[in-house]
Amino acid sequence: MQQKALIRNEVISNQRHVTLWKKVPPTSPSISQDTLRKSSCLYSRPQDNLVSGIAEIGIGFALGVLWSEFFIAFTGCGPTNFSDTLERICYQGVIVLAGVALFNRIVTGGKDLEKSAEDVFGPLESFTLIQVQIAEYSSALAVVGAFVALGFQYSRGADIDGLSGIDVAMCRAIRDL
Repeated sequence: MQQKALIRNEVISNQRHVTLWKKVPPTSPSISQDTLRKSSCLYSRPQDNLVSGIAEIGIGFALGVLWSEFFIAFTGCGPTNFSDTLERICYQGVIVLAGVALFNRIVTGGKDLEKSAEDVFGPLESFTLIQVQIAEYSSALAVVGAFVALGFQYSRGADIDGLSGIDVAMCRAIRDL
């Protein structure tokens, strides 16, 4: 059985920094960079990290809002293990992300954030673009979820204190238990 070793080659071309790992026999001569470029589909650009990081933060905001709205719809109060500050940050993040997505669609004539990100940052990884789509649609879902939870509270006859649909005195009493 022939042992395999890992070699590392770095290729820098056209603003792309690519690190490729390939199994080769330890006694073989070095492989040409052209062969490595053809055999690998791993490309990484700083723009991918930036765009996917922003998308991941947006997804986190949307999940926080959906989590909060789920608790509000079924218990009448927000989640007890979710601080008010974090909840506010999530709501503000969703408002910004959904607003940017809507503004982008209005200004660009219906383009989604995925296409606009490619226009601004150039070609991006497919998984980065999937994250951008998930962030855009999850923020829209969080906005719809907030209105659904508000309607749920209103249908139950909750006293809408400050347009939140939450009975603040009852929720403070539950938290203080």
